[in-house]
Amino acid sequence: MDRFTFPTGNEFIVTSTRPVVPEDYEFLYDLYKSMRAPEMGLVDWDENQKEQFLQMQFQAQQTHYQTTFPTADHQIILLDGRSIGRIYVDRTPDEIRLLDIILLPAYRNLGIGNTFLQQLQNEAANKNVPIRFYVWQFNLDAQRFYHRLGFQTVSEAGAYIQMEWNP
Repeated sequence: MDRFTFPTGNEFIVTSTRPVVPEDYEFLYDLYKSMRAPEMGLVDWDENQKEQFLQMQFQAQQTHYQTTFPTADHQIILLDGRSIGRIYVDRTPDEIRLLDIILLPAYRNLGIGNTFLQQLQNEAANKNVPIRFYVWQFNLDAQRFYHRLGFQTVSEAGAYIQMEWNP
């Protein structure tokens, strides 16, 4: 279990990670829904339609990650033993691919995501490999966040933008 300590205001937060286990399914689904909530607010569907759509999309995402990146590291982010997020990373000799990082809304903008990405940047620098990932083109907050950490936009693919950081 990795532990990360970082300042936020006048106090320090200590986070840790652990591997995803089957019992995390409900938490992971709720986490996924929290990221899609703004988008779901724009569609004229009843709650049942939204739930069915989100379940289908979540399952498709999980299947994609498992089949496309079978050796990826899937971790739950913990704060004081509570699950607050997830980070999925695929490491190869040529790159570190950030598949996903999501925090529950109450834990966003506290520096937690920043700390995890800086740890990945340190790892990438030590291995002399790039970090690559895709971000949804309409997620402007995420794009600004990644740009502040030195990531560059390298291409666009449909609704997604590929970003990269090189040591």
